Amino acid sequence: MSLQVLMTPDCQVICVGEDGQFYARSLNSEGPLEGLVGLVQQGVHWYLRSVSQPVRWYDPVSKKMVSLLPAQGVAFDVRGVKLNLLRANGHYLSVDWSGHIRFDAKEPLAAAVLRFMALDELMLLREMLAKRWVCGPSGEHVRIEIEKSTVEELFIGDIKVSFEQFIEAARQSQHHGDLLLNEEWKIWRFTDYNPLIVIESFGASSLEELPIALESLESLGQYHGEVMVTSNQPEGKVRACFPPNHDSKVIRVVSVEDEDRFAALRTRARLMADPDMLADYTPLLFVEAGVVFDQNIESFLGRCALARCVSAKGYFHHPEFSTEPQERDVIAGLKAGQLSGLMVVPHVTLHRPYLEKAFDLLSLCIKEYGENVIPCEAQSILNYGLRQVGDFSPSLVETLLHHECDEELNPFHANGLSGFAADDKRHERMERYYKNVKELWGAGM
Repeated sequence: MSLQVLMTPDCQVICVGEDGQFYARSLNSEGPLEGLVGLVQQGVHWYLRSVSQPVRWYDPVSKKMVSLLPAQGVAFDVRGVKLNLLRANGHYLSVDWSGHIRFDAKEPLAAAVLRFMALDELMLLREMLAKRWVCGPSGEHVRIEIEKSTVEELFIGDIKVSFEQFIEAARQSQHHGDLLLNEEWKIWRFTDYNPLIVIESFGASSLEELPIALESLESLGQYHGEVMVTSNQPEGKVRACFPPNHDSKVIRVVSVEDEDRFAALRTRARLMADPDMLADYTPLLFVEAGVVFDQNIESFLGRCALARCVSAKGYFHHPEFSTEPQERDVIAGLKAGQLSGLMVVPHVTLHRPYLEKAFDLLSLCIKEYGENVIPCEAQSILNYGLRQVGDFSPSLVETLLHHECDEELNPFHANGLSGFAADDKRHERMERYYKNVKELWGAGM
């Protein structure tokens, strides 16, 4: 058995302070777990020692941490799978209501049932605790409730599973991303939730639209996570148009020099091709600046994280091929901005191979057929490419985006995202609609 760290019955870890006294520390506490205590075997005997350097050993006779290996070690009584009672010098280790830890219990019934954990298991558990989770299929936001868990059972949301099952599922999640758990006859799927919204602000007029999109995202969308703004305007100009009192520190700005009408999609392709830039986010939501977020979108983003395919409005186009005869006529009738650049990517790492091929298809079409043949909504070509490889579904965003080109925007029917046709007056219509929704619903939708 390798070095084992010790977890108290209420799922705290045992540490030793500078005064040599043991104490319990929450796994939710920030910073490194200094003073962590582990159990290790030396020859045929077991000893308590500090995990970090310099190594100090617990001496049961003096009841102190010492620098040299003591003559007497500790022992344990097995109470279950990795569950044990620890004893030293004729007394069992106990944990009282205030968190004091001592070898003072004379009877096993008064002893603390401890979980012995490998150090890598503890670090994995702490990593899982630091993540936010959504539960399928509804996208409910949950967290690991370590405060009400025990060394035998863990709670994630209201779901209770054995500690062993959770650790094994956490190991498996390192390979496929999902945390899969069985609760009696039920099976639950969890995925970590770390969203990023990318707002594409291209063209000088978009700087008048961007502050409305950002303000609505926070006030009506009730979103307070990370945001990235991509633009072909200088970063200083972009930041200067942020709404007053907006926390600009949580907004990254990516400024590029591309000026043609494919600049936004080309920038999107570069971001997704970078193995490090967006890899940690689940999900990603790409959208143009010409939108108003008109309802709380956290639940929608939770469902996005659980989605199996890239999602966008279901319009498809290829300059030469089309699987549906009517698709070409539909695309020709679209106006600039009608798709609002909306694209949901559940996880870039999982979908990157298909996305790269879709962007390659767009580049080849521009080169082969010329820019004039590409429809105003060039994203329809990306949709076509993703559909061809089975990594596209419009169902997720079908009811999210309402667009003024498709229907009259009604504040009573606000459903998450409202888009506006791209022209010089778009920001004025956005502003009016945003004020109407805010007057009607406030920020409590």
